[in-house]
Amino acid sequence: MIVVTTVTKTYSDVTALDDVSLQVGPGITVLLGPNGAGKTSLIRCLATVMRPDRGGIEIGSIRVGAESDNRAIRSRLGYMPQATGYPNGISVSKHLDRIGVLKGIVEDDERAKAVAASLRAVDLEEQADRRVNRLSGGMQRRLALAQALMGSPKILLLDEPTAGLDPEQRATFRSFIGAIGAAGATVLVSTHQLEDVLGISGEVVVIANGRLLFQGPPRSLAELARGQVWITGHPAPGSISWPMPDGRVRALGEVQGGEPVEPTVEDGYLLLMKRNSANAYA
Repeated sequence: MIVVTTVTKTYSDVTALDDVSLQVGPGITVLLGPNGAGKTSLIRCLATVMRPDRGGIEIGSIRVGAESDNRAIRSRLGYMPQATGYPNGISVSKHLDRIGVLKGIVEDDERAKAVAASLRAVDLEEQADRRVNRLSGGMQRRLALAQALMGSPKILLLDEPTAGLDPEQRATFRSFIGAIGAAGATVLVSTHQLEDVLGISGEVVVIANGRLLFQGPPRSLAELARGQVWITGHPAPGSISWPMPDGRVRALGEVQGGEPVEPTVEDGYLLLMKRNSANAYA
């Protein structure tokens, strides 16, 4: 279980996290929001990479804070950052071996098994002896996940894991993450892509401007748009609207003369973002 209580984080005059509280349990939770929403700041605080200015975080009943406690937390979790830098000239397997050392896997045989298992999990076994800097962008993202999986952690923090992947790679990635969540791990996936919510999520947390706007299952996010989704013949003033392949228009908001339709997760998310934007500048 991950427990975040009234966490605030600021950079100079920018508030990245504003009094955020949430709980994340076993299964897959998607942290959804636009770029600059505060998702990476929250993930980095959870990963003990940086400290919040105020508030508290507990991971697996251990409170983030003292370095001894942070080391205990790091031994239990896998962290995939949004941007990963790799040393030049090192092979894939050697890089993962070093990660194993940092995670406290002392025995050589045990570490070799962990490296093999991580490579097998992300389908990089044939690249084990290849230099990291010669991998494709998609392979480097898979290596970042293999790095997070070293030691079979029960908690995974994945920051924009599908960034830079093509549609087929994203689908494969979502399938793999779904299997990890189904096996009982606690997985928090940060993303700005709605496809990731639809593909893997059991729970959605929406964040924008550093504030928590929503937490619940995807169907509840869709229900936020109930009664405000329409099919019309033309864009409606003041609505969020876009053309459909058949020439009609899908419109969100207060619309006169439209045909009501069932809301989707995207509809609920877009209306939530619009309300948040209006409240931010009211």
